Amino acid sequence: MTFRTKALGRALATAATVSLCVSLGAHLLPGISNPLLFSGAVSPASSEYRLFWNFDKAFAGLILLSLVPREATHPIRGIRAWKACLAFLALAILVAVLTGMTRWDPKFTRTLLLWAPANLFLVCFPEEAMFRMLIQGRLEEWLAAHGKSASLGVFLAAAMFGLIHFRGGPVYMVVAALAGSAYGFAYQARRNPWHPVLVHFGLNLLHFLFFAYPFPRI
Repeated sequence: MTFRTKALGRALATAATVSLCVSLGAHLLPGISNPLLFSGAVSPASSEYRLFWNFDKAFAGLILLSLVPREATHPIRGIRAWKACLAFLALAILVAVLTGMTRWDPKFTRTLLLWAPANLFLVCFPEEAMFRMLIQGRLEEWLAAHGKSASLGVFLAAAMFGLIHFRGGPVYMVVAALAGSAYGFAYQARRNPWHPVLVHFGLNLLHFLFFAYPFPRI
């Protein structure tokens, strides 16, 4: 089997995997019931919100975790990646607050007991498996093979991550892309798939506990 044939086969397999996982994540496949856990506002200052157990999205994450290699070419390891991660997290929070996408709203509600496991395992885990382990990992391999910086893969994957948040509007897409850059550097630091998941969940938890969630009430 020639190199080109192997490359084509791998590209087709990746495309098929992405298509299946996107379909699961977008709730397009029939026969999967995602129960509604909560509907309403988590605080008087917050907009209306509906929380589902999205089992189909979790299935996508499990598929990716089982198929995607744990290592990619030329990772940026250690303190430099973590510094970049923290810088982009701070920038994402700053942009969100300054643009009015969210505002200060500290709270503790029993909804957290439902929200936390759903967000960790059914949102952060599958999204990071897709955008960091698969998309960023493949981009970094391609960039390294062509003598390019692996960090470009972080930003390209983050831009895609921002685009899928289009329903929240342009500012939300920018904030998501900045946060995605932070998750990308967290993944590069040690190539541990749970690092970006936990950073992603940590930012979402900060948002839920201390700011209007998901948006301020109009």
